[in-house]
Amino acid sequence: MLTNWVEIAGYRHEKIHTGVLKHLLDDPARGPVLATSLLGEPVDAIRECRTEARLPDHVGVADLRALVQLSAGGVSWVAVETKVDSNAFRGQLAHSATPPTRGALLTVGTAAFRLAQRDMTESESAWRVVDVGSWEAALTPLGLGDDPVLAVYLGEVHRETAEHADACRLAWSGDRPPPRVPNARRDTGYLEDFAWLSEVRRLLPAPSDWVTKTEQSGPLMGLFPEEWERRGQVYLEFMCERGKRGATRSLCVKTGFGPANVQRLRDQLADVGTSCGMRPGRRPKATDGSCTCAKLDLTEAMPDVVPPIVQTIHNELAERAPALVA
Repeated sequence: MLTNWVEIAGYRHEKIHTGVLKHLLDDPARGPVLATSLLGEPVDAIRECRTEARLPDHVGVADLRALVQLSAGGVSWVAVETKVDSNAFRGQLAHSATPPTRGALLTVGTAAFRLAQRDMTESESAWRVVDVGSWEAALTPLGLGDDPVLAVYLGEVHRETAEHADACRLAWSGDRPPPRVPNARRDTGYLEDFAWLSEVRRLLPAPSDWVTKTEQSGPLMGLFPEEWERRGQVYLEFMCERGKRGATRSLCVKTGFGPANVQRLRDQLADVGTSCGMRPGRRPKATDGSCTCAKLDLTEAMPDVVPPIVQTIHNELAERAPALVA
């Protein structure tokens, strides 16, 4: 039995996936087929491929840079960014590739739930998101199962795809505590929380307005309207936490921009929250730079229940927050 070199090296390391991608793009037969899947347009040949390089006239260093011959004629530079369990921010992409060049964001692990194609804006029009399911589909026709080394990697991608499908299914369970995917590669509950956030974001009116990330407290998804940020900051944020009360998911009204603003805004924002059925957050300490003003427990909420709740709270904040931070 062949040793599982992917687990030994670390599936959650981005260089593993970028390395496999480069190896396949360097193959004259497999490279154009894979590039066609990544870009969503026919590619005849790969003229150049290297890791950790910038596209011409771009400041961002991409995980991989390639020059491809397009079937429609002409060549194009392509930047690839690989994310596994790390935060994926659109601003980084705009520094690495802009039209007429092309970009592919390979999102494996929880990154696939943090930034999807539907979350992209006009500023990222050069980019195509390739999540783990699309990555599996791109690898399948390349005959990796016949390669004793690459077959191991493909097996781990199959496992990841199945775990993601299970996590999305469990996002609709409505159970407390939120159920876990059995024998998942990640046993923290983060995979399931990010799947739930992704399902919620998919149903919100403007998914690209929400920023999904990980902090020390756990998975977060926040909305930060500019008109709520002047002489203070007001924002909405989903929080997935694990503490004495077990695993919880909640929607919070928060404020920041330092202790003075926190003390000034907390009570008024708590009133906004309670008028929408939320409970007040704890009173901040004099030195706290941010504060949860109001909180609503959504641990048992199915994703389709959440958007109307968000809209009600958002409407109330839209009416009152600008005056509070003016």
